[in-house]
Amino acid sequence: MKYLNFALDILLKAVMAASTASVLIVSFIQIISRFVAQMSIGWSADVLRLSFIYAVFSGAAYCAKKNEHINLDILLSLLPVRKRMICETVILSVVTVFCAVLTKFGYVYTLSGLRQSAPFLPISMAVYYAALPLCTGIMTFYYLQLIIKNFCYLCKKQGGESACL
Repeated sequence: MKYLNFALDILLKAVMAASTASVLIVSFIQIISRFVAQMSIGWSADVLRLSFIYAVFSGAAYCAKKNEHINLDILLSLLPVRKRMICETVILSVVTVFCAVLTKFGYVYTLSGLRQSAPFLPISMAVYYAALPLCTGIMTFYYLQLIIKNFCYLCKKQGGESACL
């Protein structure tokens, strides 16, 4: 499990870094070409769209790993620790089911994109659509780990994460 988490961590960081760098570089090239050469680069829109999609979805998956998605925990902070952990586990369970459903329907949607191609680049639209099932699948995996961690805390298992995961 440690190796899978480590590999996914490296993969997500690499995708986020490459996507963000691509957005910056291609945007800069597009701006320069429009104002200096007075021409637009057609393929840049496809690259920007693809890079932005993967930056957002891989960032969302990385936030799931760190359990750092935005949440309103005003009421939860008023609860005793055990009740707060129970509520957080219920919330995580609902979010996990939602991510699993997104993964399933995202996969179906990705398959529908196999017959379509990007406007300028010679790639299938499935490459764009694949970000949804891939990243929500990773999010489902991370949320399941958080649920197990919470269950371990609630059951008062000794040994922390290593005994549970």
